[in-house]
Amino acid sequence: MPNWWQFIIIILAVWRIVTFIQDEAGPFDLMLKIRSKLGIVHDDDKCPIGWPDGLIGNLFKCFWCLSFWVGIVVYIIWILVPIIPFLFAISTGAILINEIITRLKHG
Repeated sequence: MPNWWQFIIIILAVWRIVTFIQDEAGPFDLMLKIRSKLGIVHDDDKCPIGWPDGLIGNLFKCFWCLSFWVGIVVYIIWILVPIIPFLFAISTGAILINEIITRLKHG
């Protein structure tokens, strides 16, 4: 069982990975292409707007569902190679700091 700081790292890593899978185009539009191949429809800004019926569509549409399964994978990776979730957690921290600073600047 992870201690409290490991638990926080795993949570941050799961959030980062789920938002990447669900919402981001990714480098070279990789996630956009994968989601499109799975039948997910995107708007002109590359944001998902329509999901196919069935398991895949429901999984990609539901943050709660996807975070559960990603959480299992991230925990296993934490046990095997803890640096990987740690790097995703660092990315989450940087994103949060950027969002806070941006909102402070623009009110």
